[in-house]
Amino acid sequence: MDFSLKLLTKSEVKKHKINNKYIIDNDINNFDKYLKIQSFYRKILEDYILENIDIANYDEKISNSNLEFGLIDNKMMNLYHRTSYMNLKYIYLRNYLFIEKMSKDDIDYLYNKILKKDYIIGDKELDIIKRTYKNVINDNYKHGEYKKNTTTCYGNVTPDNILPSDSLVFCIHYGKNNKKLDKVGFLENYKQKNEFLNNLKNEMEDKISKKLDVDVKILIRDYVGE
Repeated sequence: MDFSLKLLTKSEVKKHKINNKYIIDNDINNFDKYLKIQSFYRKILEDYILENIDIANYDEKISNSNLEFGLIDNKMMNLYHRTSYMNLKYIYLRNYLFIEKMSKDDIDYLYNKILKKDYIIGDKELDIIKRTYKNVINDNYKHGEYKKNTTTCYGNVTPDNILPSDSLVFCIHYGKNNKKLDKVGFLENYKQKNEFLNNLKNEMEDKISKKLDVDVKILIRDYVGE
């Protein structure tokens, strides 16, 4: 299978409060191993999402809106956008994946597939996702222990960026207008974009939450955002 993993950086991993005891107990204290398993897990999770949610349809709605949503330049993409496997123009999964929460058996299984360069995703791999992803996305390791009902801040400290830690979080990230507008046109376009994206956000949160039985939150970023 012609496939290569898209890895986060070591510095990005170090920014998160991961449980080092779990990492040592599950034998993933090697950064290279951790990053590869994490990336393969993201690939399987995103395949699971695409299999169950027509998320590409939401991406196309943005493209076909005639509201001049530009694309984000590769240099402006954050790590989560850049390492997404969904190959969408605007939407990507924003959760950090705490793979140390998986059992050692699941971790070993995925790593053995990586070592064999076997990236085929079947029932076994999807079963791992179904069993574990709600825990793996949960950023609830606070002050040295796992806690309930915690929140996570995605970006600058503003109310819209503070979300429940157990939410499945997607981001809609768009670039500059495709054509130049005068000041009046720009402000009108900006207003229309906000209305369009807020409606899309509400629709996505409602429908995806019901389909996957998990709390879903949508972040909206323009070209100067995260």
